[in-house]
This record gives sequence, structure tokens and C-alpha cells, in this order.
Amino acid sequence: MIIIRKTITLISIGKQVKRFLSWVLFGVFAFGWSPHQSKAQTLNFENADFTSIQKEKFSIQIPDYLVETDDLDPRALLQLKNIFNETYLMIVPEPKTTALGLHQLRSQFEINLFSKGGKIVARKEIKVTGGDAFQYDVVWQVGDETLAYLITFVDTPTTLYKIYGWTLASQKNYLNDFRKSVASFCTGDFRATR
Repeated sequence: MIIIRKTITLISIGKQVKRFLSWVLFGVFAFGWSPHQSKAQTLNFENADFTSIQKEKFSIQIPDYLVETDDLDPRALLQLKNIFNETYLMIVPEPKTTALGLHQLRSQFEINLFSKGGKIVARKEIKVTGGDAFQYDVVWQVGDETLAYLITFVDTPTTLYKIYGWTLASQKNYLNDFRKSVASFCTGDFRATR
């Protein structure tokens, strides 16, 4: 008798899950969502529109296909993602100290990256809103997926900002959008000194 009750309960739960999933699928398709309507889904890398985000400590222009989230890294001041095209962008502050400046952060990053199997494809020194910055193109194998990263460290008078953008390596053209975002990055530190 107990086995029959458990079996009936499992069948009942299975029917409820199927009913729920069928309603979700109905809602998705009935209300007109289609992957062909999404600019990000069509992988049109050249025509992303950008929107401005103003936070307490900085402003940045971001691709319109990204939405804010809070599940990437609790240290980040800004976290963005698009789960449909697997693109992610976040900004993490690092307090500047006498022991940790831009060059120390760069060295620590390269040592950690190599020890964990990442590969630097390109690196360069750039200026971001008047401040020194280092920018890396990185490829990293995570499980069965190869990921492409654009990682930028921005030096400001009081803070080091780490800007991470990443996607699948097969979609690395999204990194060009992240480059545009990095170029637009502006902090209160620089606004106050202008």
C-alpha cells in the first residue's frame, strides 16, 4: 500500500511539473517571444545600441542586450548578463593601497591566470578617461567550453577598477562591444579632477 501511495504521489508531481512547463512554454510562444526577434540572438555584432548606466562611483555605456543582475559576483558594483547569447560584463572595485597598485594587480593577475590554465591572446596599455589601464584578451577553457574574455584594469586616484567582459569563444566579436563600454567608463575620481 505504501509503495502504491508513493507511486501515485510521484505520478501526481510529474503531472504537475508537466502542466507547469506546458504553461510556461505556452506563455513564451503565445505572447510573441521569438529568438529571431532578439538582436542578440541573431548575433549581429555591428549594430548594438548602447545605453548609459550611472552608478554612485562611475558611469558607463553598455550594450542594450545586457540586463542588470546580482548573481555573478557579490563584490561587483555592476553585474550584467544576457543568458540567451551568453554574454557577461561586471565591474569590481579594488581599493588602492601602497602595496597594491596597477602594476601589482597586473602581475598578480598574470600569475593567477597562467596557474589556472588561461592564455593571454593580446595585452596592451590604454587610457581610460585619462587614467592608465591594462587590457587583456584572454582565452580560457572551462570544462567543454572555450571562453573569450576582455579584462581591463583601470587606475584611478583612489580605486583600481577591474572590468570583466566574457562570452563563448565562438562569439568573441561581442568583445568589441565590451571595448566600447570600457572606453566610455568614467569615475567620480576623474570627474572631480577635471
